[in-house]
Amino acid sequence: SPATTPHPSEPDAETTPSPFVNGQMRLVDGSGNYGDGNFGGVSRGRLEYFNAAVGWQTVCGQWFADDNTAAQVACRSMGFTGGVGVIIPAALTVDGNAAAPQLVKRAITCAGTESSLDACQYPYDSRPSTCNHTKDIGVDCSQMCPEECTPTCTSTYEGSISCSRCTFGSYLDPTSNMCYKSGTFRLVDSLGNKGNGRHDGTGPVRGLLEFFDTTGSSAEWKSVCKQFFADDHTRARVACRNMGFDGDVGIVLADSYI
Repeated sequence: SPATTPHPSEPDAETTPSPFVNGQMRLVDGSGNYGDGNFGGVSRGRLEYFNAAVGWQTVCGQWFADDNTAAQVACRSMGFTGGVGVIIPAALTVDGNAAAPQLVKRAITCAGTESSLDACQYPYDSRPSTCNHTKDIGVDCSQMCPEECTPTCTSTYEGSISCSRCTFGSYLDPTSNMCYKSGTFRLVDSLGNKGNGRHDGTGPVRGLLEFFDTTGSSAEWKSVCKQFFADDHTRARVACRNMGFDGDVGIVLADSYI
């Protein structure tokens, strides 16, 4: 069975030197067992980071990675060998015992050659965060994505691998079989042509405004209510800019033009 003490014992008093080093990481499973590739114990679970000032911290999984590169870096830094490292969705890492403060590492971008997550890039780390313990990230360091999983995959605590057509943070549109992030906007013209300036450079430049909604039981495109949309064209310009169109363009169309 997994070891519950694969690491040196916690110090009994504040005067006792900590056996852990700043930046050290470990995995904790749903039963409180923990470990890493150096000391043994569990090889999959919630990822934790040691901060000398506050102790062990969980890691926010918000935009952790668009693929498993960051997970592979984390596993390698913990002593696991090979190209292993698969993200466990944050919803599966909550075990009711995550009382530790959370380390807000957001939008982690790793090349895959880094020695630790601290060496990766955090382009949006200074922005306001909605991180909480329901978004704690987990990592499976016992296996890697099978080759048939394109572009990525996820794991469970038990090690069951699921292939994902879309990268993390994106959802499959069943009508087009393409992946979009929640809240993506697009235009639909009177002929049914769809697209936007960022994803479909040859798509329509005017038409009905729709957004990709993933809050329900299934992902779907929804139109935007024009009521109170704006007394001027400010929001239209924001929507156009969001879709990747250049310049300060964007006007609200009358119904007869949609």
